[in-house]
Parts: sequence; structure tokens; C-alpha cells
Amino acid sequence: FTIAKLVCLVFTNMFFAIPALTCFRKRYWYEAAIYTAIVFVSGLYHFADTLLWLYLFKWNDNEYGKFRNLFFVDHYLSFVIITTTVFMIVHSTGAEVEERTRNVNFAMKIIMNIIAGIVILVFVLERVNTLYLALEVGIFCAGYLLIAVFAFGVEIQLSVCDFVAGLVFLGLAILMFVLSGISLNTYWIFHSFWHVFMAISLSLVAESKRDTLDLKKFITCGTSQSNEPEYSLINKREIQPIFIFSLLP
Repeated sequence: FTIAKLVCLVFTNMFFAIPALTCFRKRYWYEAAIYTAIVFVSGLYHFADTLLWLYLFKWNDNEYGKFRNLFFVDHYLSFVIITTTVFMIVHSTGAEVEERTRNVNFAMKIIMNIIAGIVILVFVLERVNTLYLALEVGIFCAGYLLIAVFAFGVEIQLSVCDFVAGLVFLGLAILMFVLSGISLNTYWIFHSFWHVFMAISLSLVAESKRDTLDLKKFITCGTSQSNEPEYSLINKREIQPIFIFSLLP
């Protein structure tokens, strides 16, 4: 039974390789690095965490101290990937933008990631309740996206199918995250689903960065559609290879 926990918690972390490959293919190097870090850090933490339960069966301060650093980094990155993805949407640095704009957006993205990273770090160090921290990060990200679009007029072009699907999977991931904290007996099940749904959500949002629909006009029920045909992972006219392999460079 413990081996099943180990396999589920560690193996499902591999799903974060999907958004990492997506960002690598689309030349979002910073995001690819963050998502790749999640694969290794979170996988290593859950491996150590599950083996601890296998041999010691319960926590105490001394035992927890052995893996405190891994837990801290894993917990920290779980929130950083959210802000990183929002900054990727607002400050595009992909091949679809001009070089000058790409350089400016890259600088802005790095600055905002540093600021958000420091704020999240302070909250984590202060041991703010996880659900409260998740709510605060969610409000910040939604506010940042809306302010960028409506107050500063940032043009964000997205594939609406992929973007909406990404939001749906994000909702499922949040639900699994909340359920995973209810009981230690079911933690490994819901947390494994959190890995899978969150990785799929990040992949769809990263893939939605294409010039197909203006986000501002979509939110305001506008109808300004680009001349380019819509490309979507979940709405293709031709049959594609297995999902994971279709994301490889």
C-alpha cells in the first residue's frame, strides 16, 4: 500500500514535464526551467516523505527536520508556478513577438517574478495557512491579469479553447488541493490528482499563447477574431499522436 503511495505521488510529478516541454518548444525558457524544477524537487520530496512514513510511521520534530528544506522548496514552487504562468501570459517572450518587445517583456517578467517570489517566500516563512496563501495568490494573479488588459491595454492573444480548458483543469486542481488537506488517509490520492490536473492546466494555458482571439474582447463579449486559423490542443481537425508526444519539439 505504501509502495502505491510512493509510485502515485512520485510518478504523477512527471506530468509537469508536459508544460515544461511545451514552454521549451515555444521558447519560453524561464517557464520551462521552473516547471522542470517542479518535476525534480517535488518528486524528490514525495519520495523522501513516503519512505519516511514507510520506516518510521509518524512524524516528530527530529524526523520532519530531515526533509524540512525539501518540503519548503516544494511548497514554495507550488505557488510560484501560478504567478510564473500569469506573467508568461501578460509578458509574452515567445517567437510570436518582435525581438524588441520580447526583450522588454522578458525584463518585465523577470522583475515581476522576483517581486512575487519574494512576497510568496515571506508568506511561506511566516507559515501563513496554505488555503489563505492560495487564495491570496489567486486574487493577485486574477487582478494582475485584468489590470494589465483593461488598465494598461496589454494585448493578449489566446486560443480560447485551450485557455478555457486550462481554467477548467485549474479549478479541478484547486479542488484536489483542498481535498488533499482533509485527511492523511486520502492525501496521497487527491494530491496525485492535483499533480495531474495542475500539469494539464499549465500545458493548455502555455499552448493557448497563439494569435487567435483577443482576451480583452473575449471577456467583454467582443467578436474580433484574427485572420489566422485557430490552433488548439483540444480542437484539431486532424488526428494527432498521443498527447505527450505531440508536445515534443
